[in-house]
Amino acid sequence: MNDHEDKIKTELPFLFFFNFFPLEILIDKNFEKVSNLRVNWNKSCVVGVNKQEAEVAFWLLALPHGKTLLVYYLLSKQGLRVSLFIDIIWFEDILMQHSRGKSALIFCSIRKGAQEAALRLSQMAMDLGHSNPLIKYKEQQERLREASLACSDKKLQSCIVYGVGYHNGGLCLKDRNLIEGLFLNGDLQILCTTNTLAHGINLPVHTVVIKSTQYFNKEKGLYVEYDRSMILQVCESTIWNLHMCGRAGRPPFEDTGMVIIMTRRETVICSLYSLLLSGITKHLIAEIVQLTIFDITRAIEWMKYSYLYVRMKKNPKNYAVKKGIPSERLEKYMHEICVKNINELSRHGMIWTDEHGFLLKPLEPGKLMTKYYLKFDTMKHIIEAPERCSMEDALHIICRHNEKKLLNDINTDKDGRLRFHIVGENGKKKKCIQSREEKIFVLANDCLTGDPSVHDLSLNQDMNSICSNGCRIAKCMKEYFLYRKNYKGTINSTLLSKCLHERLWDDSPYLLKQLPGIGMVTAKALHSIGIISFETMAEADQRRIEIATGRKYPFSNHIKESLLTLPPNVEMKVEEIECQRQGKSKLAITLTRLSQAIASTKRHYSDMVVGSEADNNILFHEKIR
Repeated sequence: MNDHEDKIKTELPFLFFFNFFPLEILIDKNFEKVSNLRVNWNKSCVVGVNKQEAEVAFWLLALPHGKTLLVYYLLSKQGLRVSLFIDIIWFEDILMQHSRGKSALIFCSIRKGAQEAALRLSQMAMDLGHSNPLIKYKEQQERLREASLACSDKKLQSCIVYGVGYHNGGLCLKDRNLIEGLFLNGDLQILCTTNTLAHGINLPVHTVVIKSTQYFNKEKGLYVEYDRSMILQVCESTIWNLHMCGRAGRPPFEDTGMVIIMTRRETVICSLYSLLLSGITKHLIAEIVQLTIFDITRAIEWMKYSYLYVRMKKNPKNYAVKKGIPSERLEKYMHEICVKNINELSRHGMIWTDEHGFLLKPLEPGKLMTKYYLKFDTMKHIIEAPERCSMEDALHIICRHNEKKLLNDINTDKDGRLRFHIVGENGKKKKCIQSREEKIFVLANDCLTGDPSVHDLSLNQDMNSICSNGCRIAKCMKEYFLYRKNYKGTINSTLLSKCLHERLWDDSPYLLKQLPGIGMVTAKALHSIGIISFETMAEADQRRIEIATGRKYPFSNHIKESLLTLPPNVEMKVEEIECQRQGKSKLAITLTRLSQAIASTKRHYSDMVVGSEADNNILFHEKIR
């Protein structure tokens, strides 16, 4: 490849807990789309991986267009303490060598670790004096000095002036915004952080360093390895989007990236194996929807370019294949796997195939599965939902995705807070929550009361995840039921998605929590004086609101103003304008805003669904802004 041609370089470390699955899918997915992908295979400080290295190289060479990958293995010296990793990064010039003078993020497991790492690096930078590589020009130094004076954290002040900073949940909002701004502008070259920057914040960064692959687990009282999904996950755009590692080379800021993981010798990878087989259906439908795969021959070809095919030939026993099987029989086995999964997709109405089962086209359920990133089993449950799907049925579908006594107490529900309960075969509330699905169902119900009784940190995190993922699944259900013209299913899944988004049932007495400035305590105070809806809030006396809530003027004025930003009430008028024979009628539906709409940045819209409850059929649907 000519050096003047466009190149995409990605540098990726592998650890013992990385199952190679995301990388395999990403390269298989993009082998047709990126023609100028340059591959360099490097090995640094690797022990005992020659066999796997050869297999990966064989796989990479088999890919069309000469696609390449740059892989680095970095580990600490045996017996070295984790606290000294930051010294290694600096003194062995690893960070400066690979960052190429660009920005770098250093992830630490705890807040204090991030602070100590930044202080250590700033001290080293200070010792270098005018040779500090983190300060490139005088204007940058002046901006850093001004920023340090605006910072309220004394230790952070001393770091900023040398081009180093730290970011964690212990900093005030003003300091966090200051640090993010400096890093975004390129004035701050190195930022030490916890996982607060691993999610949702898009920052320009060329190099990511994970200081250690262990964190302290309070429940177990010892250091444990990070979950592999925290360290490595797939893909954004044409490069890699990993949670922590996804910060490196993130478009549109950087087109190259480096990830350095500091770990112990015992945790260096010993083998790479493919898990494509376990998720083959999900990835096949994704490729069919994108029209990368359009017939059965193409599907088999796609599978043959995977690392799974290489591993099957090298170690067939792990994939339920007899050892010593000839290559012709192996290809037939791959063909059988492909046909089986495609038939499964066709049987559930996710793809169309011709009478010979050769041509493949995506159908609406398959497109929805890909659009909302659902698993195959989840989409099957949506397709197999009852014809008259109730809200409880929809919630059970979402919750199909060791239990504590607290969950049993919540389900017992002596105060009658929950709308739905886990019941046994006798129709009575279960006293013991047993399965994962039951746990999720109870947590979702508890959350939607508006006043959850769960205060355990771990269960709170589970609850947040349930509501976030549940809302996504409910939106997919809504679109699927619209496609099937299922009136009941559409209404209930639409309402459920709104409830999960707001974390309140539609008939909750704490609906006012949706307004800015109103939390659980204020909502309960308003409930005690009969203010439980937007209508009663609009009619209530302002001073009475402030007395009941114990808030000072002009709190009630701000609340009243926030009501104006809500979508206006709409009056619906239905008229029969023509009555034909055979029981058919023509109706005219008129919608009238009862108040003038206020310009809002939220872009509210309503779903107008006209249907018949008698035959559960949707007659008309339209989104109205």
